[in-house]
Amino acid sequence: MRIEVNGASAKIFIDGLKYSSFVVDEMLGNTKKSVGLYVDMATIGYFKDLKVTKKPLKVKQTQRENKGSI
Repeated sequence: MRIEVNGASAKIFIDGLKYSSFVVDEMLGNTKKSVGLYVDMATIGYFKDLKVTKKPLKVKQTQRENKGSI
């Protein structure tokens, strides 16, 4: 599984797929910039080969910015 976080949005990719399987448009909460791994009560969870990479924030351009100046 690969999770790409960009600002308040996140995309989740399963099994190396090219397109995301799940999208979170607006994550709530404060911005502590931390990663949490959750396993429910009475459940065993194993995490292996965890890699966290920081990339620059991708800013979406508005339609007005895409048209440019005349």
